[in-house]
Order: sequence, then structure tokens, then C-alpha cells
Amino acid sequence: MANKNQKLTNAKIPKTTEPSKVDASVTNEELARRVIEGVRSAKLTAESLERLRERFTKLKKNQDILGYRRNQWEKFCNEEL
Repeated sequence: MANKNQKLTNAKIPKTTEPSKVDASVTNEELARRVIEGVRSAKLTAESLERLRERFTKLKKNQDILGYRRNQWEKFCNEEL
């Protein structure tokens, strides 16, 4: 089990070609606030996405959402998200 945990803790973080948006001038408190706000926003987005998916399943034959019908949830996601 130690080997498994060791692999997880020693995993390298992949490098990206984009420069970091967080620089040394950002205080710890400001960074923490940004992270908290980002997580809250992500949760709200996930909840909204779930509600929209439910609405897609409840559409009647002649109803649509932005031109997408009941069985077109995947198409909607691929084209709009």
C-alpha cells in the first residue's frame, strides 16, 4: 500500500505552455478568495447543468430548448458547451 500512496504523492504535475495567471504579487488571502469563489461558481454551474438536463428529459414532442429536442441532449452538449 505504501507504494501506491508513494506513486500518488510523487506524481509530477503536467506542465502547460500557458504562463500562470497567478503571480507572486497575489497575497495568500486573495488567492484563497479566488479559489473559493471559483469552486462556488463551479458548483452553481454543475447544479444548473443538472437542472437543464432534467428539463431536456421532460420536453414534450413539440417542445425544444434553443432548437434542440428531447433526445438531442448530447448534440446540444457537443455543439453548445
